[in-house]
Amino acid sequence: MIKAFFSYSTQDAAFVREVASEVGRAFATIDYRSFHAGGDILDSIDEALKESAAFVFFLSACP
Repeated sequence: MIKAFFSYSTQDAAFVREVASEVGRAFATIDYRSFHAGGDILDSIDEALKESAAFVFFLSACP
């Protein structure tokens, strides 16, 4: 299974969550679903990147 790591600004959270929902939980790593409170965030990110075959970077429009 191909899994994608989503990286984005919080200002784009609603849009990215919609995309993640369309892609499906099994195929997208996104912070609010994949990282656990109280855990080491850097370790969580590192592990998620190792498990992902794609890195999706969402660019924000400048205000």
